[in-house]
Amino acid sequence: MTVDSRLVQSNAIISASIGSLSILGGLSVLLSSLAFKKFRSQSRALICMLSTCNIMQGAFFVLMAIRGNEADCHFYTSFGIIAAASEFIMTTCISFSVFYMLVQAPRGGRMSKWQLIIFPGLVFGYPSLSLIVTSLLWPKSLTERPHEETSWCFIPYRFPFARIMTVYIPLFLCWGLTIIFCYRSIRILVFYERGISQGLRGGTSSRSLDRRRRNIKDGKAVEDIPKTVPIADEMSGCDGSAKLNFET
Repeated sequence: MTVDSRLVQSNAIISASIGSLSILGGLSVLLSSLAFKKFRSQSRALICMLSTCNIMQGAFFVLMAIRGNEADCHFYTSFGIIAAASEFIMTTCISFSVFYMLVQAPRGGRMSKWQLIIFPGLVFGYPSLSLIVTSLLWPKSLTERPHEETSWCFIPYRFPFARIMTVYIPLFLCWGLTIIFCYRSIRILVFYERGISQGLRGGTSSRSLDRRRRNIKDGKAVEDIPKTVPIADEMSGCDGSAKLNFET
């Protein structure tokens, strides 16, 4: 056995192991959701969608490790693109949903039903559309392998625009938007913590709280509230009653 063949075999074992773990993890989440009906909610449905994407990505790794050079690259490349891009987009959707529920927390913090309609459309719509465009503009990119010595099926490096459109745009959007939504969510949580702790310590008078409530209701700026985040009056209610309702 040559060095290259051992390297290919090692990569196949690693890919099969990672893919199997992804499949097991995703199936565990889906089966738990089916078994425990009382814990189901709209927000947890997004986690089930992400788990489905993880299963698809894991299946791609396992199939590539098993099939190897016998694989039909047109099918497996398309499947791998849909699996990878959908996972990136779904992660972005979940980060936005968490941020949205925190912003809407004073009004109940419920996830809107439209998210369950729009998110699946984005998750599987963009990869499908990018595949259609790629098959029209660069048809060979879906049938060739990146290297002659590799057993993987994916878009070769000599088709950079096809790679950017199908995979890199969802990936970079996932990184950037998730960081932004995470940062903004932390800002909101810090505001909650400060407001409630001040109220519990009696550090804010009732007259001041009433003034803050009126200012926020009227849309006026309050110095300790980020101006770019729409927070309602309950966010300054320091009686500890403001709760995040993630159950729907």
